[in-house]
Amino acid sequence: MVVSDVGVTNQIQRATDLTQTNWVVLTNVLVAQSPYQFVDAAYISSTQCFYRIVAITAAGNAAPPGMALIPAGSFDMGDTFNEGESKYRSTPFM
Repeated sequence: MVVSDVGVTNQIQRATDLTQTNWVVLTNVLVAQSPYQFVDAAYISSTQCFYRIVAITAAGNAAPPGMALIPAGSFDMGDTFNEGESKYRSTPFM
């Protein structure tokens, strides 16, 4: 059973050896209900397999810690409001 947030895409990966980083992508699953089950139909019973789930967020849905999302588009960089007389005041770059 896999527990995940509904609406998130989960990438299911498999490896046969945890001492290396050769994870093979099996499929991507858009989570419609949680928990859900996944069956690896290509599994060979004589092979030791390890699985992991990687949650894939759509671009723009989340920003890394310490970062802020800036939506796509144009913007004026600098002090566009001309507020205050700070030594850090700058004019928009054109």
